[in-house]
Amino acid sequence: MLFPDQDHFLRLNAVRPHWEVDARRRQVVDEVAWETALPNIKADIEEAKHVNRVRHFHQLLKTLRQARVPIDNLDDLFERSTLPTSCIETDITPEEMEPILSLYVAQTLCTDEGCFSTHSLFDTFSHEDLKHGGSTSNSHLLYK
Repeated sequence: MLFPDQDHFLRLNAVRPHWEVDARRRQVVDEVAWETALPNIKADIEEAKHVNRVRHFHQLLKTLRQARVPIDNLDDLFERSTLPTSCIETDITPEEMEPILSLYVAQTLCTDEGCFSTHSLFDTFSHEDLKHGGSTSNSHLLYK
């Protein structure tokens, strides 16, 4: 999943115009305008989730390359998953990423309350909600 964090969410193009800060520094939103913009907001969220996933994928590929793990098209996927800072476009599809993201080394390890279960990065949030009642900071990537 990799939902964007709050700071990133508030900077999404479709979200930014709808938030105002009042005199007490609280964020206020016009709910009618928000509802009208909701389809664009959802599209921006999906794009941000994809970008987060590609960044994770790229970091994993970098680690696999450094370890010289023999994976078909590794160099091509690595180059295509590079996101320039000024652009978030990539032609990497979720279907291309899935075989590599499903590898054991791409898993997270939950160490909350002695759980020690592994999950894909994108299932970690569901696991934390269902098993531990919400997001924890006790899930760790098995690679760095």
